[in-house]
Amino acid sequence: MSEYIGRLLSDTDKLIAALEELERSHKHFSVIKYKLNKQAGKIADLVTSCRRSIAFMADDPALKPLSGELEKYGELLKSYHGNVKVTGGLCSSDKYRIKRAFLLKFVEELKAAKADLATVAAGVTGASE
Repeated sequence: MSEYIGRLLSDTDKLIAALEELERSHKHFSVIKYKLNKQAGKIADLVTSCRRSIAFMADDPALKPLSGELEKYGELLKSYHGNVKVTGGLCSSDKYRIKRAFLLKFVEELKAAKADLATVAAGVTGASE
């Protein structure tokens, strides 16, 4: 059970690092625009991986005490995709836009959600072992 939580927390750390790098590279812009590239793909893959981990853990009866935290975490991750606008034509020319203010707020909320989940998970996994 703790391996799934560990993977989610690890993927979240990678996601936070990737988002912070994206923000740093566009520090002087209120709207961050980026093309479909390695960075965009990595961020999308990490968000998807986190959401899949959450969906998998939500079905595990042993993790029932975490269901509230997992649901909040999943909704937060869903909000990222809801705030990314895609413009362009063919897939290779897609351009992504996200407001810098949202990105900064999202990263802070993600850090807080990760800390909350880690705290609750430590209690649950400690009690079950």
